[in-house]
Amino acid sequence: MSALVVQQSSGLRGLRHLFDDWLELLNCIEDRAFNQHPAWYLAYFQRSANAVDPLDFITVRRGGELVAVFPVFAQAGRWIRRSALARDQGLHTSDCAIADQEDKRTVWRAVCNAARRGRKPGWDVFYVADTGVLETSHMARCLHPADAATFSQVKPYRCMVIDVLPYNESIAGLTSKFRNNLKRSKRRLREMGNFDLQWITRAEQIDAAFDEFLQLEMSGWKGDPGAAKDGYPEPSAIALQDWKLRFYRRVMREFANHGGVEIVLLQAAGRTVGAQVYLSLNRSSYMLKTAMEGGLKGVAPGHVMIDAALARYAEQGRVREINLMSDYSWHEPWNPRTLNYISFNHYNRSLAGFLSARRRALLTGI
Repeated sequence: MSALVVQQSSGLRGLRHLFDDWLELLNCIEDRAFNQHPAWYLAYFQRSANAVDPLDFITVRRGGELVAVFPVFAQAGRWIRRSALARDQGLHTSDCAIADQEDKRTVWRAVCNAARRGRKPGWDVFYVADTGVLETSHMARCLHPADAATFSQVKPYRCMVIDVLPYNESIAGLTSKFRNNLKRSKRRLREMGNFDLQWITRAEQIDAAFDEFLQLEMSGWKGDPGAAKDGYPEPSAIALQDWKLRFYRRVMREFANHGGVEIVLLQAAGRTVGAQVYLSLNRSSYMLKTAMEGGLKGVAPGHVMIDAALARYAEQGRVREINLMSDYSWHEPWNPRTLNYISFNHYNRSLAGFLSARRRALLTGI
């Protein structure tokens, strides 16, 4: 077996050079996630028309074939070289991408060795911080908590996941109270008139459907400065911030071109009262965004749309789980399982890395 070769590509130009090879790499990952797709990072560069971006891509090849990509930010330091898994405006979630046939720990050791020898981006401490990465991510598998060179911490954030079962089995597993509430929501929507659920998947229709989503989101509490909630101290609607709007528009267009966007529009009484955006590349469907009309008495649009997604995916047999991307209490009636977010500090086998690890141990007692 040929040796692993670690290199670096920088910025938007580097990403474009890598793009096609990265798409081929995704074909070698059965359970690939949207934040392992090059389109997610291509959208990042659209968030600002004038920004000079420090986003780099550590690549690992075997025999010339791309087998891993790590999107990273280099962080300035006088004595200690630092790098971090990419996380910035728009990139609230990131991951590395490693081919299934490669041992993730072996790939990570090759990256660490290259960084220790001073190759760009060289680093003594590697951070996976802020909200962290899901415990099932490729990055988490690289940085196993049992490694003495890694300090890990479970974050107070979780992600809820609903397993897709035969539809009747999914509904039978819910409480009778929630099943009745779901039936009542559907009945009242029908009583409003023109009740319909539309799934938009064709690339040429995604822009228009996303516009409907944006309008609905702006009309609710996410667009109202006086109604912020769910832990958001200020309005969070996408259309309120130019960088966010540019980012998500590019996400929609890029993933639509790869057949990975599904937008469900819930309509009643001649208007859209609910919308959800899903990114689905294979067996996992990620509920990226939700918008609902407020003030509908006795109607839970979010639950009606999730119900429709479970029925759709059960019939298709393609998607095995819906990742809700959050742990909001209103998801709990679906009996989801939960995944933890974990943050890491990984200390390289360099003098500065060793001293940083010792300082961490002294300060934390770990």
